[in-house]
Amino acid sequence: MDKELEKAIASIDFENIEKHPNILIAAGFWDEKRYHAARVCYKFMRMIDDLIDDRKALDESISCLEKEELSEKVNSWIDCLDQEAADDPFYRELVQTISTFKIPLQLFHNFAKSMIHDINHDGFSTIEEFVEYAEGASVAPASIFVHLCCLSENNGEYKPPEFDVVQVARPCAIFSYIVHIIRDFQEDQRSNLNYFAADLLAKNNLVPS
Repeated sequence: MDKELEKAIASIDFENIEKHPNILIAAGFWDEKRYHAARVCYKFMRMIDDLIDDRKALDESISCLEKEELSEKVNSWIDCLDQEAADDPFYRELVQTISTFKIPLQLFHNFAKSMIHDINHDGFSTIEEFVEYAEGASVAPASIFVHLCCLSENNGEYKPPEFDVVQVARPCAIFSYIVHIIRDFQEDQRSNLNYFAADLLAKNNLVPS
């Protein structure tokens, strides 16, 4: 794991975090092993999301070369999740957590797809494009929560739920994400982040700030 990723992960303080996600608050009612697994997965995704948002918050455009470099980093971090011989202790724990709790890797790939969209775009042309983005940005993390919540355990072995966790997680995840965007509208605008689709803005005679 490179130094930039290691530094970003170390910067997340769970004890004093100001915007604790509701899914982690709910996960606090689980047994300690599942709760820790949720924290490990969240920490990894939060690190990537913050890395991109913090860069976009700078009052300067991202060059084509930098976009390519950031996209390659995100893809490389996700592509290595099935490799157990990780040198970094946290990354090794993440890989082991995914293996132990049988978390579908596709959920992390869905998340990465949305993060790469963030790197290469400033907002969304249509509401449909936003909903597709939300599949990775919100539905994927929520699906991991549902997966961990509904695992069955037998003698320390975990068995995945027998239903589609993405389908179950999607309605609440997208609704919560829209509420989150409305709540943080002013702060996001000041940080050069726009989550309102262009067609929706035009329909209401609005323009991005």
